[in-house]
Amino acid sequence: MTIADIMAQVAAGKLSVAEGTRMANESTKSGGGLVVKRNSSGGVYIRHPKFVAHSSKKDKDYIAGINLDPAVAAVLFGDKAVYDEIAAQVTALA
Repeated sequence: MTIADIMAQVAAGKLSVAEGTRMANESTKSGGGLVVKRNSSGGVYIRHPKFVAHSSKKDKDYIAGINLDPAVAAVLFGDKAVYDEIAAQVTALA
């Protein structure tokens, strides 16, 4: 089961947040650099090796992370129509 599948099941109420978190953490243990976990304030933290950003201050590339409120993450990854709508707008920015 993918992280998106887990988040969709949490959003639909089929899994508790605690169970979804446990499953997400288990699925990322051998995820090739993918990190999905709860941050210290209870939000969802996501980092992926393809999230390469550049620091102009340090003049080097780094792997960036995203912090989302759990309810926002559940909607973003649990509702394909919302995800597609946002993805179209974000990719149009480049």
